[in-house]
Amino acid sequence: MAADLGTKQGVDLLTKDISAVDILVNNLGIFEAKPFSEITDEDWLRFVEVNVLSGVRLSRFYLPKMLKDNWGRIVFISSESGINIPVEMIHYGVTKTAQIALARGLAENDGGERA
Repeated sequence: MAADLGTKQGVDLLTKDISAVDILVNNLGIFEAKPFSEITDEDWLRFVEVNVLSGVRLSRFYLPKMLKDNWGRIVFISSESGINIPVEMIHYGVTKTAQIALARGLAENDGGERA
């Protein structure tokens, strides 16, 4: 299966083909060194879509079945850049911080959320 998971269409293609997983590893990410003043809105949106929304979309799809089955794991591979934001890659660091927050929020899920 080949799909660009940095897009909604790619996630839809994957989840149509693979309807359930026991372990989801969210490891998709892009980076680029660029001065903050040169990071465009389009750059920010692309980094958020690839680095954050890919994991949001996949987790949102697979989590309900994991909860229903009372088993499953979702892992986010982030970076120390999510805590120590690199000055030359602020946009990357922000998305890595968001991944950490997302993983923490999902870890607190008590199973009360059912799809």
